[in-house]
Amino acid sequence: MLKDITKARRDRLRNPVYLEAYLQDHLRLGPDEFRIALREAVLSQPGGVAEVSRRIGLARTGLYKALSPTGNPSYRTVSRVLDALGMRTLITHQKVRGARSQRKLDSAKTSIESGGEQHNKSAHKPVGQETQKPQIVRKSRILPGSGKGIFVMTDDFDAPLPEFGEYM
Repeated sequence: MLKDITKARRDRLRNPVYLEAYLQDHLRLGPDEFRIALREAVLSQPGGVAEVSRRIGLARTGLYKALSPTGNPSYRTVSRVLDALGMRTLITHQKVRGARSQRKLDSAKTSIESGGEQHNKSAHKPVGQETQKPQIVRKSRILPGSGKGIFVMTDDFDAPLPEFGEYM
């Protein structure tokens, strides 16, 4: 693996500013490209995979497997590798494209902003200018044991079925 990365690229990937731009660029290309870029960044570090795996507390073979072309690293692994490289994750707002998406974003902002402030402003509004509070619909989660009492097992549950009698 180390042979496919040139010495010049390894030296550049050791520079934190270049490494940040390199990882951000590959993150925009997709998860597979980001995983390959992360692998190249790990390989370029002094000590390589062995040193990075020691710093993050993951077995060397596990790190190789996670960053392989067919690997599927968890968020925790990616976060630890980024931390070992001196990087961190940052979540930012994606620029919205199109008017329809902008309306959805504006309505979401309105419902969030009106959540706690609606009661304070309603007493000070002039008559005839009342607005409706947006309704947030939440689906109830299906919890373990929520079917208790709905399903009943019959007494002959363990008895063999007559259709399968010839097989027994």
